[in-house]
Amino acid sequence: MPFWLCADKGFRRDTVGLELSGFRPAQPVLVKPGQIIVMAAGCLAMLGGWGMALTVPLAPRPPRTELAPGIFYTNYWFPNFPWLIHVARLDRRGGFAFHSIHAYDRVCGLSPASELADIARRWGEPVAVLNGDFFQVEHFGAGDPRGLQIVEGNLLSGPSGRAVFWVDESGQPHLDQVWPDFWIHFPDGSVKPFRLNEELHSNRLVLYTPDYGFSTGTTNVRNVTELVLEPFTSEPGVLLRAGQTIQAWVREAGKFGDSMLEPGLLVLAAGPKVDIRGVEAGMLLEISTATRPDLSRARAAIGGGPILLKDGKIVPLPKPPFKKRRKMSNEIRAWWDRHPRTALGWNADSWYLVVVEGRWNGISAGMTLDELAVFMRKRLGCTDAINLDGGGSSTLWLNGQVRNYPSDGVERKIANGLVIVRPK
Repeated sequence: MPFWLCADKGFRRDTVGLELSGFRPAQPVLVKPGQIIVMAAGCLAMLGGWGMALTVPLAPRPPRTELAPGIFYTNYWFPNFPWLIHVARLDRRGGFAFHSIHAYDRVCGLSPASELADIARRWGEPVAVLNGDFFQVEHFGAGDPRGLQIVEGNLLSGPSGRAVFWVDESGQPHLDQVWPDFWIHFPDGSVKPFRLNEELHSNRLVLYTPDYGFSTGTTNVRNVTELVLEPFTSEPGVLLRAGQTIQAWVREAGKFGDSMLEPGLLVLAAGPKVDIRGVEAGMLLEISTATRPDLSRARAAIGGGPILLKDGKIVPLPKPPFKKRRKMSNEIRAWWDRHPRTALGWNADSWYLVVVEGRWNGISAGMTLDELAVFMRKRLGCTDAINLDGGGSSTLWLNGQVRNYPSDGVERKIANGLVIVRPK
C-alpha cells in the first residue's frame, strides 16, 4: 500500500512520497523534498534486519491506489506532529450501499470488524467496514451500543441524545443529534418512559426484542416483573421501527426474570422501583418509539459523536472544562486529547472512511477532535462528518484486509459497525 510522508507542517500541498508496500517504520523518519533516505536495519518493522535505500520524490499530494472500481485508498504521514492517517474514498456514483451491522446479529455480542464483513455478505459483496459506536464492555449487556442503532429498519438500540448517522430508504445520508420519546401507555391511563435492549436496573423499564440475545438476562436485579408481549405489526421483517406507535397484547405477566426472547415477541421488564402492578394477561399496551428528529424512514443508523462537520462548516467543540476534568467520563475527556480516531465523512461526490493511528511513539500520536475536523474539511474536502468510537476500537477493513494497525496490537472486538457493500 502507498505510505506517504508529508514533510511540511499543517495541510499544505507540499508533500513527499514513499511507497513501502505495507511496511511501516519502527522509528520516526523526518524527510525533506528530494532527500534520499537510507532505512537502516530495524527502521522498518517487517524487514527483519535488512537495510533499504529509497528515493523520495517531490509530489503535490499522496497518490491514491484504486483497489477496485470506485474504491481508493491513501495514507498520509505528517512526521512533524506526528500523524499517520488511513483514508478510504468511495465514489458515491459507484452504487455502494451502507448497512449498519451488529456483532453476531444481536445486541449482546462483540466481534472483530473483519468478522462483520462476513455477516454482511447477505446484502452483497462487502468492500469496507468501519467500526461504529461506543459500547458497554462488561457484564451480560456487553456489546450494547451507547446510542442508536437501526438495522434494515429494525430498532436494536435506542437514541440517547448523541450524534447519529443514518441513511434513509433512498440511500441518502443524514447526520444529527437524536433524542428518544419512548413511552408505554398502560391500561390504567398511566404513561411511562422505557429504554430499549439494555441492562436492567432497579429503577428502569426496559423493552427487549429478540435482537437483544437469547434472553433478557435480568438476573442481576431482584423482584423483576416481566410481561411477554405480542405486538400487532404488519411490516414484514421489522418488529420495532423508530417513529411508530403500535399496540401489543400481554400474553404473560409475572414476577420472573431472564425470560426467553422468542421471534415475533417482546418482553417488557420492570425493576422493583417501577410499579406496573395491575397489568395482566389479555390486556393491551400502546408502545411509542418516536424520536426527535423523526427517523421513521431510516433504513440503517449508527450512533457516535460528536459531529465534526455539518453543511460544510466545522462544528466547534466547547472549551475544555479543565476544572471539572476529573468528573468527566473518559469518553468526553478524550475529546480534547490526542487518541486513535475513526470518522466517517462525505461530500457530493465521495464517501470518506478515516482512521488515525495513535499511541504509537514517534510515528503517530493520534488527533484531537478539532484536528480531525480540520483534516477532513481542509485536506479531504468533506462537507459532513461524524466521529465514531476510537482508541483500540479504531478499525478500517477495506477490500479484504484491515488497513490500520490497532493500538491494542490485535483487532479489538467491537459491538457494531458500518458496512459498505456492492449490492447483489
